[in-house]
Amino acid sequence: MNKFKITKERANKLMSLKGNLRGGFFLGHFNYVRGIKGEEGVEIIEKRLADLGYSLKEKEISNIKWYPEALACLMVLVTVEKFGLTKEDVFEMGKKSPKHSFIVRLLMRHFLTPE
Repeated sequence: MNKFKITKERANKLMSLKGNLRGGFFLGHFNYVRGIKGEEGVEIIEKRLADLGYSLKEKEISNIKWYPEALACLMVLVTVEKFGLTKEDVFEMGKKSPKHSFIVRLLMRHFLTPE
């Protein structure tokens, strides 16, 4: 059993960090969670983020809109808390995230060739 627990105080402190990133990053993380835990896993993450006071619904995320980078960190920590991910799992989650990014796919389609 994973003993890692995120408190509202820790979440609030984390959210004070500066920085932004595009919504595609979050969609990649949600797709990773869906791949390992299904739709129920996505709902668990959304509910836990809302419980901490930082609601994030996958269906409301825009690929090109800016979101707080700290929210991405909080999402990863919530995923670790709920599913007991290892360090290697977190790295794998980060590696797979760009594969679902609209911007990365667009750039690859126009600038990469099979050769």
